[in-house]
Amino acid sequence: MSLPQLHLMVRAPEIRSRESEALLLLAHVLSGTRTSRLDLALLETHKAGDVHAYYHPKEDPSAFTVTVEANAGVPLDEIEEIVWGELERLGGEELAPDALDRTLHQIEANHLFSNQGPSNRGFVLGWHEAHGDVGYADRIVENLRSLTASEIRETAERVFRRDRCGIARLEPMGGNGSARAGVETTTAAWSGPPGAGPSLHGVICPRRRFRSGLTTSAAVRRGELDNGMRVHLLPDRTDAGVAVSLLFEAGSRFDSPDRQGLATLTADTMERGTSALDFVKFTRRFENLGSSFHLTTGAELVHANAQFLARHLDTGLDLIADLLRDPGFRGKDLETARALALSDLHARRDDLDDVAEDLFFRGVARGHPYGHLPHGTEEGVAAVTDDEVRAFHARTYRPDRAQLAIVGDFDEDATRRRLQERFGTLPRPDGTGETTPEFPSARMERSLVDTRPEKGQVKILYGGPGFCATDPDRLAGIAMNQILGGSAIRSRLGTEIRDNRGLAYSVYSRNYERSGGGFFTVHVGTRPENAREAVEAIRAELARVAEGVADEELRDAQDYLTGSFPLRFTTYSRLARFWTLSAYYRWPEDYLDTYADRVRALTPVDLKRAAERLVSSTGVLAVAGPVDERLEPVAGTSPDG
Repeated sequence: MSLPQLHLMVRAPEIRSRESEALLLLAHVLSGTRTSRLDLALLETHKAGDVHAYYHPKEDPSAFTVTVEANAGVPLDEIEEIVWGELERLGGEELAPDALDRTLHQIEANHLFSNQGPSNRGFVLGWHEAHGDVGYADRIVENLRSLTASEIRETAERVFRRDRCGIARLEPMGGNGSARAGVETTTAAWSGPPGAGPSLHGVICPRRRFRSGLTTSAAVRRGELDNGMRVHLLPDRTDAGVAVSLLFEAGSRFDSPDRQGLATLTADTMERGTSALDFVKFTRRFENLGSSFHLTTGAELVHANAQFLARHLDTGLDLIADLLRDPGFRGKDLETARALALSDLHARRDDLDDVAEDLFFRGVARGHPYGHLPHGTEEGVAAVTDDEVRAFHARTYRPDRAQLAIVGDFDEDATRRRLQERFGTLPRPDGTGETTPEFPSARMERSLVDTRPEKGQVKILYGGPGFCATDPDRLAGIAMNQILGGSAIRSRLGTEIRDNRGLAYSVYSRNYERSGGGFFTVHVGTRPENAREAVEAIRAELARVAEGVADEELRDAQDYLTGSFPLRFTTYSRLARFWTLSAYYRWPEDYLDTYADRVRALTPVDLKRAAERLVSSTGVLAVAGPVDERLEPVAGTSPDG
């Protein structure tokens, strides 16, 4: 932990009370959207890199918690006063009607979308069943809508009190921010039950029939707009909502070596509004619809995802089209995006997983653009200019290389017409866009070690080039990886390295697919005295899997892959993203229909061939932790990192 943290906790009333419902609404007012009160007060002012208000109602009195990770150099006293200022403002003045409506729209949308998946729905129904009223999950939105502004204010006034608050401060000790954290706690009149605290689980869930979300490929209507943008439409009337997925070939592989981070800065600046609407106005247009808009930058792609209640789809599509046509690219927005990116890079320097992964991907890529990672470098992020952001957008956000999918409750004909009017008229640049250079696939022996004497653990990645997303052996590689280390419960790596030999507390293997290549790696977390032996054990298990797998292992992997496959499509959002990705990778149009049969058709010979290909290319070792180039522990090792 290298950045200071503040935790505030106040005792909250029990579930199903009017005060409890008011606090649930107030948590949304305080955080969770980009223009919520704490986000504007702390993130937009560059005082913090992360902020959350949590509330998880229980039968016994529970806790309302605010957590803030301050940026380097910002005193926690200042952060605490800002937080209390917002909490006390909620108790001193009533929410404006537009703010209350915006919050209720967000809650209604969350009620619909976050619980399309069976795991969330099952948890919430079980939670309310255990608390004696499973039907409450159906009534919660209606109850929240019945709250008055005065009830909400009075609840905030009663609950958010400094003399009834527990406070914890975690501050880094040492000048370089890399030593172990010191902990300072203060307690006021806190008397909550043992274990009460924040939770990531939501509490809003409808009682509704189970649906897998998996649909046949034939149900998708595919087409192309006049400017070349490819469209995939899947009407479904199960829920009164719609998910939109939009992909552009504008990822970090398009960054130049001295501007790594440009793709992410472009997306992060772009999403902050149009020329006509600044960040707050643009973002609140989405929030008024119970939605949000965010561009996520990957190695190859930028993904835009939005979800709307069905009645808001047309308005939401118009907002997205306006942004694509005329992004604001204001200088102050670039500086905000830059500050957040640099804060993230600062945090990554102290995270051994991040350090080892950066070493590994850049080591395997050998200068290929796939080694330009989305978060970039501090030098690259600091150097990006306004003109470079605009030029990158003009060069890469091409409609003729984009994929757009819409899944949910909409009228197909009307939506297709609107897409042509708003998206089909976006300008199409000359040329055909950039292609991916050939990815190096030959084996290379390379050891990259970042020695961190102050840490108590070692993170190890070992591997090399992997399969691209269209490789004929791709499915065989997925099944082989499931046997080797893809399962957290039963895998060769876990059984031998963790369970039998006790060399690691975590170990797994993974494939990272790209359109023109990929990465295959084994991840290990271990103690410094076990590092060398753990690497030797990894190499032994890789050699063993290349010799072949047993029939029983293959059947287990096939059962898992085919059984879990439908659960990957339990929401409109997951389906929409799948259709854009499958189109980008040019997977067969009957991919969903034939997946299970193709997995079941795999033989031990197929897996052996895939394993031989992957194992023969491994050779890059990336290590971060308190070890030297020989993987021997170094002096200064901390007992707990």
